[in-house]
Amino acid sequence: MVYRCLARREYSRLELQNKLAQAGVAAEVMAAVLTDLAGQGVVDDRRFAESFARARVERGYGPERLRQELRNHGLKDELIAATLAPYAHEWQRRLERLAERRNMTGDPADVATQARHARFLRRRGFNAQAVHKIVLQGLKRKGRADDEEVE
Repeated sequence: MVYRCLARREYSRLELQNKLAQAGVAAEVMAAVLTDLAGQGVVDDRRFAESFARARVERGYGPERLRQELRNHGLKDELIAATLAPYAHEWQRRLERLAERRNMTGDPADVATQARHARFLRRRGFNAQAVHKIVLQGLKRKGRADDEEVE
C-alpha cells in the first residue's frame, strides 16, 4: 500500500502514517515500516517538502500559506525554513507576477474591488504589507527597490 502511494507522488511521514492508520495497521507495525522506509530513503520529509514547495510556488502561493501547509503535513519549523529559504528573494517578484496575471496592478475602480484583490492575495499566502502595496498603490515599475522582500 505504501509503495503504491509513493509511486504517484512524494508523501510526508505523517501522511503515510495517517494512511496506514486508516487501513487499520497496528501502531507498532506502522512505526517499524515507516522507520525502515525512511532508512532506505524511500520516505524522506526533506524531499517531500522540496517537491511540495516547488509545486506550490510555481502555482503562485506565498510564504505564509506554504509554511502553514508544510506544518499541516507534519514537518518541523527548521525543515520548513530551510525549504523556503531558496525562494526568499523571489516572493515580491512572484507576488507582482500573480497580480499582473490577475489584472490587479492598475487603479481599481472601487474599494470593493481592492478588497477582493487583497483577500485573494492574502489567501494565497502573501503578507498584508506586500498585498497593500500591490493592490492599493499599484506596481511602481520605475525606481522600485529590488531588494524588498516579502516574508
